Amino acid sequence: MCANLSQQILWRNFTKIQHCLCLSDDQFAHFLEVSPISFKTLSSNKTTLPLGIAVTLSEKLHFDLEDFLEKDLDMDAISSAYFKLDQLPERYRPAAFSRARTLTHIFDYIEKKQGKLRKNIILRKFQTSGEFFNNPDNLLNIHFITDLTEHLHRLGHTKEDFFQMGQNSAHVNSRGPVVDYLKDAKTLKNGFEKFIEGVSLMFDRNYDYEISKFTSKKMILEVSPKEEVQKALKIKTYANEHLCQIKIGIFSAIPLYLGMPQCIPVIKTSSIYDGAPANVYEADLSLFANLGSDCNFGLPAIYQ
Repeated sequence: MCANLSQQILWRNFTKIQHCLCLSDDQFAHFLEVSPISFKTLSSNKTTLPLGIAVTLSEKLHFDLEDFLEKDLDMDAISSAYFKLDQLPERYRPAAFSRARTLTHIFDYIEKKQGKLRKNIILRKFQTSGEFFNNPDNLLNIHFITDLTEHLHRLGHTKEDFFQMGQNSAHVNSRGPVVDYLKDAKTLKNGFEKFIEGVSLMFDRNYDYEISKFTSKKMILEVSPKEEVQKALKIKTYANEHLCQIKIGIFSAIPLYLGMPQCIPVIKTSSIYDGAPANVYEADLSLFANLGSDCNFGLPAIYQ
């Protein structure tokens, strides 16, 4: 992008932020931590914005510095950051069939692997401080996790990273409503059924989940996009293969949710991104074959 256009976008964002927050010149100067005289000179000349001021704005209002130069920022999100409201940008609010719980294990993985600062920088790319995700039942649409995983892929995160993000969900949810719901599972089959039919709804309602086959050796799971979501988003195919890898990690970790000591192999055998009507996953249960699918093995409490 040429320098002149970047400057135009920057100053347009700068002016819109002041108007959005209904701040006088003196109030905005105070917010930017500069003197009123310096602010007046700056806003009248519209020369290069000092990096320190741009960083101050970015940190206080939770946006990405690169976006400040390249696109119009979401002013609803700017207002939410200023007034400390739990609200995401408009793109992520309609058709909110996902819960924040779908993101917490991803952000936790990033923080553990790369540190809190890196996680916060990524959050600013989406004009949020991350406070929204402190309540795992807050609602948002599937565009957020789609955009996030695409951004992470551009940053160098691999297929294995996304898989491990999914497996990390078992650790992040080792306390609370998810494991509480699973506590009365009595058999291997019952535990998997409760997870697929009940726990999946605690994460999102973007898909229909159906166990089409369950034996002592394998489970076949079909995951189909919901027509309701397609209509609300006005698109037929949503999400991406990165999200599928996260789901494979989650399905692999179902035994951990059930208090068992290890994960299981899971592969994807059919994909909506190749024209199939559903994503189909196959889980290898041979590790538990000696238990039998209906064996009452007395599921232990998780992570005691």
